[in-house]
Amino acid sequence: MRILLTANASYAPPRGGATRSNLIWLDHLAGAGHECRIVCGAAGEGAELRFHESIAVFAVEDPARRIQALRQQIAEFRPDWVLVSSEDLGHALLREAQHATSDRAGVFVASSLFASLHLPNPFLTAVTFVAALAWCGIYSRHPNVLPLALSHALGTLAILYAFDEAITGRLRVGYSYLQLLR
Repeated sequence: MRILLTANASYAPPRGGATRSNLIWLDHLAGAGHECRIVCGAAGEGAELRFHESIAVFAVEDPARRIQALRQQIAEFRPDWVLVSSEDLGHALLREAQHATSDRAGVFVASSLFASLHLPNPFLTAVTFVAALAWCGIYSRHPNVLPLALSHALGTLAILYAFDEAITGRLRVGYSYLQLLR
């Protein structure tokens, strides 16, 4: 599998916990034989972190050139997955990654991942998958988190008041949900 990670932060050397965490799991993927590349911000101050030698890092200082480098790497590398770091506040990297891939596939994958966070609660998993399809579809056209967060909060309140706790599992997930089944 070919994986391309893009970010505005520097990965050579990494700065902060998010970049280090991303490098650690990317290192594991590369160690398992997957091809991995990173298009990121240029090097700056930061502590060195050793990672798998097969991970190619393309550090570009200028944001406009970084987008060009991302476009070029998508075309040349033809990744199976393009992962965009969450610190892409202007969504420039996200827009470029979406331009090169299928919106439908991205919406389905993101919705599936969001729903999986609500396992093993079957009610929440199903409801959040359907809601996430709508949220991701809306977000891909209008990247604004506030309306999505508000609808998530209002939806949660509606579920709390409309359904019995036996159906919702008290909106618990993970180990907490399994404790309810005892």
